[in-house]
Amino acid sequence: MSVHKLTDLRDNSTNWKINVKILSIWNHPPNSHGEITTMILHDDKIITNYLIFELFGLFQNNRVDATIPQGNYHNPFCPFLKPGTWIHISDFRVVVPQSRVRYSSFRFHIKFIWETSVHPLPELVKRDFFDFIFPIDLKYPCLEDWDYVTAAVEDYDEIPKNPRMEVIEEN
Repeated sequence: MSVHKLTDLRDNSTNWKINVKILSIWNHPPNSHGEITTMILHDDKIITNYLIFELFGLFQNNRVDATIPQGNYHNPFCPFLKPGTWIHISDFRVVVPQSRVRYSSFRFHIKFIWETSVHPLPELVKRDFFDFIFPIDLKYPCLEDWDYVTAAVEDYDEIPKNPRMEVIEEN
């Protein structure tokens, strides 16, 4: 079975395989009974299609929240879960987020189950992930993003309407 992108995920199966980078992780390892480890994961889909998505307003989210409930898992994976690590995750549940607290705007949430396997990967993409604002976010801002969107629009208004660009040709 092939590796999926985050944008391929649907809530109708647990037979998923993804390669993602851990951007952030909380409560790891869990220090009290019942505590849940939470992660923000990122794949690399946007790298190849960024300009097309931005130009046509088709930007698709490539970050997802993931949770690891406390418990025993078929394959132990906790020691190498660290921010910045690329991992391969398979056999997890994709669910609609129930929590009011979300760290990404992705429509689904990854939840680890007993069968979930995680393996470390070599670094797949050598770049940092910044949190840029995209044109679609300016056009349709979420209530919680209003301050950022307003600041971005103010900066955008300061750009000259007819900027001059000099072209220098080298022989």
